[in-house]
Amino acid sequence: MKNVQSARRQHTLRLVPSRDAETVAHYLDSWLLSRRALRATTVRSFESHIRLYLGPYLGDVALDRLNRTHVDAMYDGLLSAGQLSVPSITRVHATLMSALNAAVRGGLIG
Repeated sequence: MKNVQSARRQHTLRLVPSRDAETVAHYLDSWLLSRRALRATTVRSFESHIRLYLGPYLGDVALDRLNRTHVDAMYDGLLSAGQLSVPSITRVHATLMSALNAAVRGGLIG
């Protein structure tokens, strides 16, 4: 947990959202709560990806300002900190893509 907090502090690609902008963290939490008919193990995996990796690296970014640079920086940070292996990062990526695809379908992002 200390490594995640340290990486979060060192992460320089944050965009400070306006008060009205939905952040990635808020969206991911809402998205996870809206997911129905998932196995308990899937919910636990999504929740841990959000809590341990996606939230600390991307959570403060406004959802509509999230871009590839933010996501690539997160993956680079996770790899360089030795927090995750490439297969684990692939699973985190799948969680993020599932959430972002839902945001596109919902008209929250283009």
